[in-house]
Amino acid sequence: MSRPVLSGVLAVLLVAMPFANAKAQTESACDRACLRGLADQYLSAVAARKASSLPLTDNVRYTENGQELELTDGFWGTANAVGNYKQHFVDTQAGQVGVFATMKENDALVLTATRLKVDRRKISEIETIVLRQSGGSITGGESGAQRLDKSGKPTPLWEQLIPTGERMSREELIKTANKYFVALQKNDGKGEYPFTDDCVRFENGTQATGSQRMAELADKAESNPTPNDGSRPTAFGYRMMSYGCKKQFETGFMRMVDRIRDRRFPIVDVERGAVFTLVFFDHSGTVHQVTTTDGKTHPVGLKAPFTWEMAEAFKIEKGQIRYIEAVFTQSPYGMKPNWSK
Repeated sequence: MSRPVLSGVLAVLLVAMPFANAKAQTESACDRACLRGLADQYLSAVAARKASSLPLTDNVRYTENGQELELTDGFWGTANAVGNYKQHFVDTQAGQVGVFATMKENDALVLTATRLKVDRRKISEIETIVLRQSGGSITGGESGAQRLDKSGKPTPLWEQLIPTGERMSREELIKTANKYFVALQKNDGKGEYPFTDDCVRFENGTQATGSQRMAELADKAESNPTPNDGSRPTAFGYRMMSYGCKKQFETGFMRMVDRIRDRRFPIVDVERGAVFTLVFFDHSGTVHQVTTTDGKTHPVGLKAPFTWEMAEAFKIEKGQIRYIEAVFTQSPYGMKPNWSK
């Protein structure tokens, strides 16, 4: 019995279909360069106040400091320039990109953290934190945003590839990043602290661990004690910022952080060992003093409830955290994220 012969047109279509599908998938996928490019394009569009220049899905969502807004509202109406500092965090598997950046808001320097979700090369989710710093820094010098903007570039550590044989899985990277939050919540100095010996943490552009400047301020505050109205660190608060990441946690001083909740890990870069997280830190204001693991008691200057809305990124190597960078702003106590996990 002879087999039916396909018509020429049908045969060509059947042969070409897999190739056409593969081409369509390739064209719709957004690789690392594509995601970074969209993040840069987004910042430029905000500064130009021109949302129409962006590739957006019909149902795009936008939140700013935890509040859902119409796109072009809020920071879109006040931003007027992109600054000199940008740090990208890319997850091609999840189709998401995060970026820390300095920007200008009516010519005032601000620090921003933004997460974009991309679907078929179009932006479907925009979540941003805008830190507006007023007054001077806790060191009396330039603000963290000013320091970052002056530097003009992030640390090369974020872009360093992890050797193939040492790469952790997405799940392992997320688990390690979460250990940081577990250890910090109601910190007692007795937890598991997975830090490298040279770990450094920057908060809103200010070095918050291993800082010689903070050690000098601690010495000054201890030799010339003055009443503290809570607007600046205590002498021991300065001393804490001169300690390394692990030593800080081992003191048990940070137990005034009551809850670290709504923890999300949307961006994981396995090749670079980077995890970009979004979380809320709740401070009840009820912890007024802390007895550290050395038996000494220290005052805590938190007098009222408040929440930090935070984007925090971790560089993880061989199961240990080596570098931490965070951008956060104060929010009403207990504020919800407006995003699901």
